[in-house]
Amino acid sequence: MFDLSYLDLPIEVAAESPRLDMIVSRLKASGLRAYGAADPVDFDVSEPLLIDVRSLGPATLSRIARAREMGATRPLIVLAPEGATEAVTDALIVRRDRDLVQLRARLISLCRREAREAEFRIRQETTASFGLKAAAPDPDVAPQVLFLGDGGPGFLALQSALRTEEVAVTAALTMRTALDYLASGRFAAVLTDLTSTHDSAGTFSSRAWPDAVPPGLPVFALTDPDGTMSEAQLDLLALSADQIEASGKADVLAARIAATIRRYTAAAPRPPLVKPGSDLVDPATGFYRREFMESHLARQIALSVERNEALSILTMRIDDARKGAVSRLAAAVRPRLRDTDCPALMSADTLVVSMPMTTYRGGVRIAERLAACAVQQACDTDGCVSWRVVEKRAYHSVQTLLGAALSGPFIREYAA
Repeated sequence: MFDLSYLDLPIEVAAESPRLDMIVSRLKASGLRAYGAADPVDFDVSEPLLIDVRSLGPATLSRIARAREMGATRPLIVLAPEGATEAVTDALIVRRDRDLVQLRARLISLCRREAREAEFRIRQETTASFGLKAAAPDPDVAPQVLFLGDGGPGFLALQSALRTEEVAVTAALTMRTALDYLASGRFAAVLTDLTSTHDSAGTFSSRAWPDAVPPGLPVFALTDPDGTMSEAQLDLLALSADQIEASGKADVLAARIAATIRRYTAAAPRPPLVKPGSDLVDPATGFYRREFMESHLARQIALSVERNEALSILTMRIDDARKGAVSRLAAAVRPRLRDTDCPALMSADTLVVSMPMTTYRGGVRIAERLAACAVQQACDTDGCVSWRVVEKRAYHSVQTLLGAALSGPFIREYAA
């Protein structure tokens, strides 16, 4: 049987034996490609670094802390008991050795969040380069949150405390109820309770659950710092946007949840304030024009190379002679795009969507879902929507990548 461990997420471990061997063994068993860190620790590489406070000397810990203070950006995980991490900031904290099994899921969530923030940063740079300003967030908006869990005894106290924080909470105890609520589109976030000891989270861990969450809707995981997780709960933790520890009194926990949700939603890209007659945004579809896409795609390519992440381009074309066909296509596609996807109108019948952190296979899944909805909502004849997905390669420039995406061949979508 082939050994595919080289595909696992890499992580360096800064520790002294015998704890180094124990930590590496546990991380490998949980699906991480762990190996001992160099001495001294190298901060020029991009792999996450785990430091074991229990076994490292004070000189090594002080050097790591100084590197963080001087702006080292390497992802850092600290394995330390309570109260032993004051010298290190901006790091993932693991309190117990047995919690190392959660690290893979937490790293996946962290990488997704960092990539999301990086995409929003460069999109703001592109918008600013064209002289546009993003709309300011509304501080008076009260977010609505969907709570997924078993509704245990602590839920009512948490719900009341969140109401004090001006966050409305609606509970869903079953998968069917959750899907009905999500279809309404009125929630700003989803809060999943992973603190249950009898794995009620398994109710929401079916294969259909990730596709059921609307694109761009963040899912936050509520975890027990003193508990253990099942495989189903770890899968949900990996899909979450952030982890919130369920510790402290209800009012303290509610303030932590409200702050996390507001900070996350405020960081999402908002439509730019378009000046009358601007050539950067198409008034009929609300999508950016080609000039914006070309400028932004250059930044996306540079970012994907820097972070060693995938980047794909989805092209959708509508073959419909009726007036406003591309507007109907855009209306069908827009609510199903993720907040990191950047759509643009390339011609009178063609839309292009750049998809950061998306491989070719993932892009095809997204394209099939978007095209199926577009055929139902935007066409009067079957097969009028066609699509193509191209993943960026090392030899691609902006023009060659867009050229490959627009040149075809296209896959024509038919109603089921």
